[in-house]
Amino acid sequence: MATCCKVKYYFIITLNLFFLDILSASTIFEYVQGALASNPKISVARYKLLASEEGVKTAYDKFYPTIDLDFGLKTRFSQDHYSKAERPDINSSTQYHSKYGAVSLSWKLYDSGLRKTALELAKIDVQNYEINYKLVKQALIIQTLKLFTAWEKYSYLEKHYEDLKTTMSFYLNISQDKSSVFKNFLIADRIQRKIDEYSQKAESVRNFANALSIELHHLTGKKPLPITQMTPEQITEIKNFFSDLLLAKQLPSLEESINYLKENNLTLLALKNSVNEENKKITLLIASNGPSVNFVVSSSYNNDRSKYYSNGDSDATRFNSHENSASVVLNYRLFDKTRDSKYTAAHYQFLAAVDMAAQAEKDLIGQLLSVHSNMISTRATLQKLINEYQNLKKEISQKFEEGKSQILNAKTKINPDQNTDTMIEYFDNLEVKIKLISDQNESSFSSLIDYLNLVYDIEKYLELKK
Repeated sequence: MATCCKVKYYFIITLNLFFLDILSASTIFEYVQGALASNPKISVARYKLLASEEGVKTAYDKFYPTIDLDFGLKTRFSQDHYSKAERPDINSSTQYHSKYGAVSLSWKLYDSGLRKTALELAKIDVQNYEINYKLVKQALIIQTLKLFTAWEKYSYLEKHYEDLKTTMSFYLNISQDKSSVFKNFLIADRIQRKIDEYSQKAESVRNFANALSIELHHLTGKKPLPITQMTPEQITEIKNFFSDLLLAKQLPSLEESINYLKENNLTLLALKNSVNEENKKITLLIASNGPSVNFVVSSSYNNDRSKYYSNGDSDATRFNSHENSASVVLNYRLFDKTRDSKYTAAHYQFLAAVDMAAQAEKDLIGQLLSVHSNMISTRATLQKLINEYQNLKKEISQKFEEGKSQILNAKTKINPDQNTDTMIEYFDNLEVKIKLISDQNESSFSSLIDYLNLVYDIEKYLELKK
């Protein structure tokens, strides 16, 4: 009996070894793209990136001259009354109409590098938002993958508990068969209690799986497909994809990983940009206090008309003027008491950014040492488990039939109590092993994702891009 049970469940474990990460490449793409398409964080990061790119265009435009057009109409009325003794009163009124128009061109010829530094700062700003956009995407990809892995773990355990119930029910039927040497009420009762225990555990993990399924659906807009509804083709595609992902892909050495981290880690790149930004701010302060030279060309036209009325007499005048001018203006602020404090504050900000970047690099390398070691270890353990079950799979067909035949054809050779003890003990050990397998798969995948998060673009590594 124990032989039959053992062989059958080695088959089940082998068949479901890759069920923990039960996604094909296309399905992974759908889940990840669903999360990236529906999450507002992505839109916010993208709009901020687009806004920063417009800031670069604005910085470029400051190198061009500016042209201003002024036009005005003005009308003024005045009325005067003069009264003197022994003379008639004098009443007069005047109307003034004025038109004014001017066009001026202003071009900054020299600004001590102010515009150039502002442009460099704008480009750094774009780089920061590009990094932020990638960080948001990477965080969502990791959240999606880890959430699906957790859901798959509990789905995997649920299926195993259901499989344990199925096989245990096989022995329950034997114990209730009148012609069987297992015919025993106590044995049937013990087996039934074990079936009830597996039912409760299956229900418990099912509740976890359902909760995670709802969360995953909310994040990605895609509801996970139950294991029982998956086709053999999907299972084969999944097995090949995750075997390649977790075991076959060649990863760089620790030294290569450290070098890659220093050059490509998104967090470090953001901090290095921060150092560069603070340095440019100092340059900007220096330039803003330097001399500047402006070239201004203007042309103006003025038309004035006035009408004068006094005691029946009237008079009208017209005045036109046209003026062209060109000037070069040098501007330099000789004294500004706030300069020193501004320079000192900017310098301290720069030093703080340098130290933050240095400390972050040190911390991330420390994390990499731990994560890389853990990844290698979990990868080796997973490979060992896979090799063991691949070897056992070759013996499934023959030994399962042999074990089943031994039980059904037994007369007096098998002790029901003793074999029931052996069967239940094996099932308990098998349950522990199932959990170890699911935990090992999850641990291997999690350590790989943690490693990729430090040194790689996860989206590119998983080949999720169209």
